[in-house]
Amino acid sequence: VNFALPVDANTENLNAGLNISGENWLSELAYHGSFYRNNIDNLSLPYLPDVYAATPDNDAHQVSLSGQYMLGRGNVNGRVAAGRMLQDGDLIQVSGNPLQSWDGQVDTLDARIGFSNMLSPRWRVNGQVDYSERDNKSSVWEFAQLEFDNVSGAFKQNVPMDIERLTYKLHSSYRFNSEYRLMGGYDRKEVERSYLEREQTHDDAFWAKLNIRSLANTVIDFGGRYENRSGSVYNAVENTSIEENPLLRKFYLADRERQAVDLKVNYVPLSWLTIDLNGYYAKDDYAKTIIGLTESTDYGYDLQLGMQLSEQLHLYASASQQWIDSAIAGSQSFSSPDWYNDVADEFINLGAGFTYSGLFDDRLTLGGNYQFSNSASDILVTYNEVQPYGDYYSYNHSVELYGRYALSERMGLKLSYQYERYYDTDYSQSAVNSIPGLITLGDLNHNYNAHLLMFTFSYLLP
Repeated sequence: VNFALPVDANTENLNAGLNISGENWLSELAYHGSFYRNNIDNLSLPYLPDVYAATPDNDAHQVSLSGQYMLGRGNVNGRVAAGRMLQDGDLIQVSGNPLQSWDGQVDTLDARIGFSNMLSPRWRVNGQVDYSERDNKSSVWEFAQLEFDNVSGAFKQNVPMDIERLTYKLHSSYRFNSEYRLMGGYDRKEVERSYLEREQTHDDAFWAKLNIRSLANTVIDFGGRYENRSGSVYNAVENTSIEENPLLRKFYLADRERQAVDLKVNYVPLSWLTIDLNGYYAKDDYAKTIIGLTESTDYGYDLQLGMQLSEQLHLYASASQQWIDSAIAGSQSFSSPDWYNDVADEFINLGAGFTYSGLFDDRLTLGGNYQFSNSASDILVTYNEVQPYGDYYSYNHSVELYGRYALSERMGLKLSYQYERYYDTDYSQSAVNSIPGLITLGDLNHNYNAHLLMFTFSYLLP
């Protein structure tokens, strides 16, 4: 049954603050409050009550204290913020639910302290420590569990998940002369989670970047980065479910080693021509993962051209490509790996456009944009033999032509036309009765042309 959902809610925000400053320092004490009220009750049908649970009312409060102190050629700054989010609404009563209302409360604490100092006219050092904590103090109760479509009779508590983060940053830059500048740093992030497969992880990153201005009309940035993530013991079965392979490692929690480089070039060969090029490459190695994502590479480039052919006419063009290659290991027998996936994703984006201004006493501006994008994904599955999956790809053409006319300094008109051509195909889509004994949702691939004609009037209030 489909029915229209009524909307009747309001949010009130309250902000208050106090700023105090001296000759070498400044500080701020602030409060922010948000109060959401939903005037819609749970929805019912004539023959069935409470078929939809309305969004409950909730409140959020935060108090913060921040400040900065100047010390010669350096400064120290910091901020501390404490918050509380509350949600206390009646619950729809269903069989097996022991709670009449939900007493939701989450406390947050955020703190930051940083410094910046010029050790010499050429050498600068920056540092920062960030801390954040999310403490879930909501209701905890035992609920009956449903397993394998049979009531097991077991009871299990819902778990209020908490997370704590601590980040360290130490960066430095040294300017050899007006043509060369070297930057580098060390970052560390420590995360502690509750009731997840891995309670503690820590990421260490070392990076360096060289800025070069020795070539005429050219700025070059070349950088490299190394990251490593490790942590506590991975308890796959204990903290998730018995249906999960104990050798499985989720990629955002697993040990990982990353190596990355990037190159940025800004070149102005002529007064009216600008060229920007960005190239990058990154490789992730999950050496300790047996089941899951084991390796990934991400590389590509972005190219942009800007041409100011006259005071009125500006042209631009852009092109970018990205490739992502991933290797995945799986187990059909719920043990060691016995099948493998090699996934190759490719993305292409092209664009061009123009603007011509200065017509009709500098009141009229004409413009146009064209964008093309294409993506494709190829998957090879190795299980006794190599078997390619079907195709997945999509493409999009979009064109926009517009004209803007200024009636006055405050009033303007715009007439625009947009066209879009989109197509995609997914090997997992099947027609309604294409597989004997199976009724699907049908072929949901997209294939359409869209036209949009829009007239806009704008007025800037005094």
